Amino acid sequence: MIEVILAIGLFVVIAAGITILVVGAFVAERQGGELTKAQLYSQEGAEAVRNIRDQGWNKFATMDDGVTHGLDNSSGTWDFSGASNTNGKFTRTVEVDTVTRDGVGDIAAGTDDLETKEVTVTTDWEFTTGRANQQVSTFNLTNWDRGLWTETTDAEFNDGTFTDTQVSSDTVILTGAGGGATDSNDWDFSASGDYTFDGAKIEVTGGQASLASSGGGTSSGATTDASFDTGASWTSGNWDQSGSEYVFNNRYTPLGNPGYWVYTYLRGRNNQEMGGYWEQAFTTTVDDPDVTIDLDFQPWFLNNIRTGDTVHFYAFVESSSGQPSGAGSALWSKEFTASDPTQVWTSGISFTDGGNVATAGTYYLKVGFYMDLANAGGNPLRYSLGGFDNVQLDWSKTIPLTYPSDNPSINPTASWNPDNKVTQWTSFTEIATKN
Repeated sequence: MIEVILAIGLFVVIAAGITILVVGAFVAERQGGELTKAQLYSQEGAEAVRNIRDQGWNKFATMDDGVTHGLDNSSGTWDFSGASNTNGKFTRTVEVDTVTRDGVGDIAAGTDDLETKEVTVTTDWEFTTGRANQQVSTFNLTNWDRGLWTETTDAEFNDGTFTDTQVSSDTVILTGAGGGATDSNDWDFSASGDYTFDGAKIEVTGGQASLASSGGGTSSGATTDASFDTGASWTSGNWDQSGSEYVFNNRYTPLGNPGYWVYTYLRGRNNQEMGGYWEQAFTTTVDDPDVTIDLDFQPWFLNNIRTGDTVHFYAFVESSSGQPSGAGSALWSKEFTASDPTQVWTSGISFTDGGNVATAGTYYLKVGFYMDLANAGGNPLRYSLGGFDNVQLDWSKTIPLTYPSDNPSINPTASWNPDNKVTQWTSFTEIATKN
């Protein structure tokens, strides 16, 4: 019997090992095949980019760094098109970036090399869901067939044949006919009606044409009646109150800090939770403003509080009216314990909105007083009272000026045709020897 059990166990171990080897070989074969396809897809992209380079370097000269491109040869020749290419599960992107060189010509931080570009061809795919793979090929391309020939002295040009040109101070210039001068015209921008332009993007004033700005300035706002002198801006409500739980909210004077203040009186028994709150709506006209809340609070009394009971002051900024959503969303809180001084104002409490005011719209500033009662022996009544004064929320945001970025044009409405025109020339024939 023991021999049979051992034989079965040995068979299971050997079978499991063979299964693992077979599955591993299958996965490795599949992964290797997909890597080969990705490499070929990237190689095709690299050869296409070289083909575009050979068509004309000017296509590279205007490309922005960090921008991905796709490739297309539907016209019979390769060109950049779109932001990427997809072939089955493979996505290919091409990026053409600036190359810089130092003072000795090595590729390093320094001056932009206008005749060299760094090309990165990237192919991405998922071997299985959530298992990303990537094949990256990076290489440099140069404007290899560019001819750069510089002549810097009069002597290098003087043996040439000139047509309406002459050499002067190492410079080829037009030959003036009869020593006359060309006409000139001054567009002084003194009258905007003399020009054609987009008035939303360009303004003409004071003899100048300039880009028109938009935005700018500071937007701000605040809640009102921070000292509760009128109470008109504030409303109160009960918070988690039900059954025999008692909540009384009141605006009262004197004993404020100074003048009026608001308070909440709470009474309850074992396992009861209750509170009161005061709220005021405010509206922001900008996204994500800077928000500051300031308040004073006063613990008035605790009576018959037992072990496990808790009493708290809270402050909230929320997007909906009504009782606060819960202690976990409070921006500020302070527990009221038996050791705290009573009937004494604590002033200068200041805090921010914690990112709650993320977009323009209407929000609600809320302050509340809350009591959570434990299961105490005898189920006695417990009492608490606390209040607030000088509750203020301020918001502001400075928005920078913006200007059009699409190079808007401005042109005279009437053309100008000079009487004395410049003699036009298109070329000259040189016979200097090139080194």
